Amino acid sequence: MNYKEYILDVTDPSKIITLNSFNEITPTRELAQKLNIPYYLFSFHSNYVCVNGNNYFFKQPRDTRYLLSELLGVELSKFMGLKTIEYRLLSDRGCIVGLLSKNFREPTKNYIESYHLSKDDLNLIITTLTERKYDNTPFKNELARYLMRNFYAAETDSGPNVLCEKTQENISLAPLFDYEHSFRNIYLEKYEDDLFIDEFGNKVEIDFDFLSRLLNSSNIQSSLKKVLLFNMRKALTSIEDKQGIKIPKFLISRLTDFDEKRKKFMISKLNF
Repeated sequence: MNYKEYILDVTDPSKIITLNSFNEITPTRELAQKLNIPYYLFSFHSNYVCVNGNNYFFKQPRDTRYLLSELLGVELSKFMGLKTIEYRLLSDRGCIVGLLSKNFREPTKNYIESYHLSKDDLNLIITTLTERKYDNTPFKNELARYLMRNFYAAETDSGPNVLCEKTQENISLAPLFDYEHSFRNIYLEKYEDDLFIDEFGNKVEIDFDFLSRLLNSSNIQSSLKKVLLFNMRKALTSIEDKQGIKIPKFLISRLTDFDEKRKKFMISKLNF
């Protein structure tokens, strides 16, 4: 592998995994089955590594801000009460060279990618989100928090990367992952999500009109209030403490600027 370097100073090396401590994994059908990962995904990405007997997915975002978006995405998901992966930083000779996330798939659970959900599943998801009779149900609460989390973060590629957990009785969101395309477009007004499909099989346009129509739901209102309370500076400080790094001031400035302006934009457009 070729490794990028990111402009993050290491303050506590003990919190960071070093490059010489992991081994690349050769994707096999047997290991894919053991990890509960579809073989076509396992072999296509081929970014899985082993560290101290644990299996991780190795990722190299395109630059430091994209890497920080991944770390911030975890903080935001946890703040919103959503299940999420966790990241560890990887270093080589004192320089950060990527991210590692431990495989979260449990052997006995049934995971389905959003683009493989059945028509009935997709219909249940969109009706749960939009119809008042589902207010205050656990799945409605989860979908509302997911929707507002992504809209605030201006995350435009979450749909294809969402997994659902399905049992005979229920469907729910699996831990969220892949946050790098977020916290950038302050004035994003609309996007589509593979999770939200209408009765005709078309992707629902997530925009301010759509959100405004949902605001009569207590779940949507409380999720909007919640995301507006997200403290960007506190989250960045938490990342520095947990990951043992120092974030450059110019990136802190850009991200806090995004936070302030994005929230004002949402409030004004939603008349909230």
